[in-house]
Amino acid sequence: MRFHPHAPRMAMLCLLHAISDCFSSFVVTLQLVLALTFALDKVEAGLLATIGLIGSNLAQPVFGWISDRWNGRWLIIVGPALSAVCLGMLGLSPWLGLTVALIFVGMLGVAMFHPEAATLAARFGAAGSARMMALFMAAGYAGHAAGPWIISTAVSAPGRTFADSWITSLLAIPALLFGLLLIRRLPQAESARDTGPRQRFTALLRGRHRAIWLLIAAQTTRLLALNVVLNAIAHFLEERGRDQQAVGRWMAVYIAAQALGILVGGATSPRYHERTALMASLAAVLVPLWILPWAPAGIALTVIAVTGIAIGWTIPVAVRLGQDIVPGGRRWISGMMMGLTWGTAGLIAPPLVGWLSREWSSHTALIAAGVIGVVALGCAVALPGQARLNDLRGGER
Repeated sequence: MRFHPHAPRMAMLCLLHAISDCFSSFVVTLQLVLALTFALDKVEAGLLATIGLIGSNLAQPVFGWISDRWNGRWLIIVGPALSAVCLGMLGLSPWLGLTVALIFVGMLGVAMFHPEAATLAARFGAAGSARMMALFMAAGYAGHAAGPWIISTAVSAPGRTFADSWITSLLAIPALLFGLLLIRRLPQAESARDTGPRQRFTALLRGRHRAIWLLIAAQTTRLLALNVVLNAIAHFLEERGRDQQAVGRWMAVYIAAQALGILVGGATSPRYHERTALMASLAAVLVPLWILPWAPAGIALTVIAVTGIAIGWTIPVAVRLGQDIVPGGRRWISGMMMGLTWGTAGLIAPPLVGWLSREWSSHTALIAAGVIGVVALGCAVALPGQARLNDLRGGER
């Protein structure tokens, strides 16, 4: 059996992504514990999660820009290790101010890792293919899903307290190990392959503005629809008299379905036909999105799962297309497509769903997700033609 030549390096990169994203879910999971520890109300505890979201997502384009100007492969090592140390030590912090600093710096570690790592994932794959990007993103989903279980077990297992969160910091050891091994297996020429000569930012985007900003808009609105559905699940089930365990099960199904869609969609989408794939997937997701508000109780969970698969199908395709059409700024566009878009959607969705559910019902929030899905499709339709997108690749084909 012949393995992909980059299989060992890709495996280490995926493990690093899983470790990094594992810590990114700690703050949300620990909201109630932090509220009890520092006598915070629910709004104040939620602000801690917002601080983490700003650090982990909105800062990614900045680190991407830095990596595009200079060789940023060291961020692959520093980012996950910094997250492990800072976020794992939350239980040992005696002051709220120190806790806020640990959250922000630890989540900055998450932001450091993603632009450089996403660019490497694309490099490990064939030109124009989103397969490696899909595998990379699925590994992050796995880590994000494991994070709540890991930190909850560390601080609430029999005989343990919040102070025992430090145990999770031991994940810094495999993070450093995998990072160093990966860097040693990465030739200097390949790591700097697409760093290129330093250019003015305006020069990088010249002739690409329409394609870039429409792609970012399509990704942001797609992820906003995704997050509106995710946040509406609890309200939807509460209105139907279901308990918290049901909420957890439905959310788990929805998130797992997204990961499946990302993995399968990224592996099967045709190369150099991204515009068609994006339009088809964003049109297809409108079917379950618009069925969901009126779905009978017996099939609602199935519709949720289909929505997750369809909405995740071309997320890695969009990221890879962005990297290809900005050849001198791959890490910056990776930060925009994987950080800014997710962060913006994550900041808007919770208050939007809360307001719509309070003033009307979860039914209205789910209708809003369908409307946002239509906007995402419109952005994809407005993208330049595929021939123009291929021209922007800068000789990658």
